[in-house]
Amino acid sequence: MNEHLTLKNKRLFRECREEAKRLKYKYVWVKNATILVRENDTSLSFAIRSTGDFTKFKNRGADRMEN
Repeated sequence: MNEHLTLKNKRLFRECREEAKRLKYKYVWVKNATILVRENDTSLSFAIRSTGDFTKFKNRGADRMEN
């Protein structure tokens, strides 16, 4: 089901999907108007509610790619 998102959250969701694809994350979805990301089947999901959260996600992925 496609949830209704604000324009800001639609853009944020698109950016998250693109970044997750680049970082090879397996899941990005929306539940109750919150963007959720999970690396694989066994990892914990985390919420992205703002551009600040998205920046943390990108930095987390950059750190992961370096190791």
